[in-house]
Amino acid sequence: MWYTFELHTVIQQFDIQTTMECVEKNISFGLILLLFWCQASVTLSLISPLSRKSYSGTIHITDRKRNELIRRSPLTKVFDAPSFFDEDDEDEEEASCLPPGRRPAIKRIFLISDATGVMSRSILLKSLAQFNTCADEKAPYDTNDKNDDYDDDGDDEGCASMGACDVRTRTFTFVRSERALSNIIRVAKEKEACVMYTIAKPKLRARAGEECQKLKLLHVDLIGPSLNALSEFLDEEPLGIPALFGSRNQKGGDGKYKSQSNLGDSYYQRIDAVEFCLKADDGQAPWLLPEADIVLVGVSRSGKTPLSVVLSQTMSLKVANIPLVMEVSPPVQLLEQVDPKRVFCLTISPSELRKIRTNRLERRGVKDMEVELERKGIAIPKSNYADRNYILKDLSSVRQLCQKHNWTEVDVTGRAVEETATSIVEMFNQRFFGDNNDSSNSNGFSNAHIG
Repeated sequence: MWYTFELHTVIQQFDIQTTMECVEKNISFGLILLLFWCQASVTLSLISPLSRKSYSGTIHITDRKRNELIRRSPLTKVFDAPSFFDEDDEDEEEASCLPPGRRPAIKRIFLISDATGVMSRSILLKSLAQFNTCADEKAPYDTNDKNDDYDDDGDDEGCASMGACDVRTRTFTFVRSERALSNIIRVAKEKEACVMYTIAKPKLRARAGEECQKLKLLHVDLIGPSLNALSEFLDEEPLGIPALFGSRNQKGGDGKYKSQSNLGDSYYQRIDAVEFCLKADDGQAPWLLPEADIVLVGVSRSGKTPLSVVLSQTMSLKVANIPLVMEVSPPVQLLEQVDPKRVFCLTISPSELRKIRTNRLERRGVKDMEVELERKGIAIPKSNYADRNYILKDLSSVRQLCQKHNWTEVDVTGRAVEETATSIVEMFNQRFFGDNNDSSNSNGFSNAHIG
């Protein structure tokens, strides 16, 4: 046993001189050994061989009483029990929300929508981008099935973990009943959350504002002011129908407007554009290039595919993309059957491109494979995909093609995909739909909702 070892150690440390000093102080050496033995027995009775972390809070109270007794004992100079037993407890106390080392307090935001919640989520993220914070949506979307009897999951944490986001959001979708709305706002009050909502129905939207004011909750009506302003400007009342996507509505015999379909021609046009983008991605179908509205070209890892998806999804444009490789000639359809005004070549700085390509090789394990084969004595040519000299030659070859065929170069270094998409759409409209001040531009593609 450990205490037997400690006992022998103490006995060996006491020599004749120590014994004489103890006798001079009227303390018997045998009494000291007896006290030490009693201390060890009490300690063993309180401590299980199992992990102390599995004990409940009552054991910690016993630990404090035990430590008080040990501190009063003269033998604590030989065996520092508090520092031995409470080392883990001190570490746990350091990770608290109290200063010093205070962790950031969590701010909660509840998003309420009578449809998909995409608009409210987008507005929130763009607003938070202006602050030194981030949003961590713990439960991305709660549908109407849960909203009627909504109750929180019991997460009462008041502080965010170190390195975690300090803003937590929850999006409640398809909230179209007063009962569901009241339950969500009630929980928002308990959590001291900020409430932001997009509700098309005037009565339900007004109810949301009234309940938030009654509970003194910070709230933002994201769509109400716009609808009120447009109603006054157009001299017409809004329909108040959730989840409308710009389709035409006809007036019925009862004098009320009825939606023919929530999915208009623009919706199906966007679906066709996305399908075309997937078919013509990465040069898979060069025979589709003459049908494309826009053709993106560029070196590998210059961001052609993400940009194609954004343009097709947000602008309903048929976009194809072709990778330009130094050792491979471009498709004949690109050179002979596509208008050069529709071709946009993406360029990027060599240093940024090298970082992206190096990261891709590491994620695919190419570097580790080369090291393993070299260790086994297998000689294979190493990949020059992320080699600086090869990247410079690759970019130079692409620029020569752009100058030769009169393609438009677009630098994407350090730019968001939405920003690049906006620039391309503006140039596309100017080329094929006239000047921005021309009335013919009404048939062009609006980039107002990109980003």
